[in-house]
Amino acid sequence: MASFGSVQGRNDLWLGRLGAESGWLYYKDPATQDRLHLGDRLEIVPNSASLVLNIHDVAYGVRNGAIER
Repeated sequence: MASFGSVQGRNDLWLGRLGAESGWLYYKDPATQDRLHLGDRLEIVPNSASLVLNIHDVAYGVRNGAIER
């Protein structure tokens, strides 16, 4: 199943679509889902940072535990 990122701690969900300001989460198995509720907080790690890099002047990364510019 193609995904645009991962939902940390929720292997039952996948990020099926991603836009500049919104995303669509899907249940991998709708019959056994642990329902999300209004106000639930999720940590989503996107596969690409291209949607946010264009609005910043500087980007930092981590390589082998060291911060690089």
